[in-house]
Amino acid sequence: MRTEYEAGTPPRDYIFGELAKYVAIKINDPELRDKYLGKSVTEIAEMENKHVIDAMLDVSVADNPETEWLGPVINGNPRVHREMMSSPATIPGASDGGAHIKFLTLRVSHRHAVLAGTRFGYVDPGGSPLPAERIAGLGRPIQRPRHAARGLAADIVIYDLDNLKPIEVAYDLPAGEWRRIQKADGYRHILVNGVETFQDGRCTGATPGGLLRSGRAAA
Repeated sequence: MRTEYEAGTPPRDYIFGELAKYVAIKINDPELRDKYLGKSVTEIAEMENKHVIDAMLDVSVADNPETEWLGPVINGNPRVHREMMSSPATIPGASDGGAHIKFLTLRVSHRHAVLAGTRFGYVDPGGSPLPAERIAGLGRPIQRPRHAARGLAADIVIYDLDNLKPIEVAYDLPAGEWRRIQKADGYRHILVNGVETFQDGRCTGATPGGLLRSGRAAA
């Protein structure tokens, strides 16, 4: 494995990023946890004066092997993201969100796309039409304004970025099997037409939205 790694075949950049950048996020053995938790494979290799392959495998095997490793962020070029998000052919989301329930939580990828996009400039609120407008055919006269002002119909989501619920493990599959989930905690207020429909994750019972047929309001 060391020889293959050094030769670049298979490439060092695995499915979820370069192996040396993986971080140990869960270690069961107390001694190993105190020593390696939160450290990357590169950091562990430097600590132990080992090759990155040996460093990762030695920790995993010593932990019986139950260590969990988190891959690095990949495909994170803002310029490329901006180009993709501004394309009329792009629809944010995931096609296989339920296919990897143990190891991935892809069902939240559309939320991350919007959050990262607005924070880092991938998405321009004043630029191209929003996906819902294109997909549902929402055009004038019901096209939604992209700014908040008195008298406008406000569709607003207010979230607490620092308290969006992290990924957790739920043992709710048949025979006690587990899966990873990420709930929608951290969303403080959701308003439709200026009326609050959800408050801190609780439904208010309000239904201020209107029925649309082919992008037009019902009579």
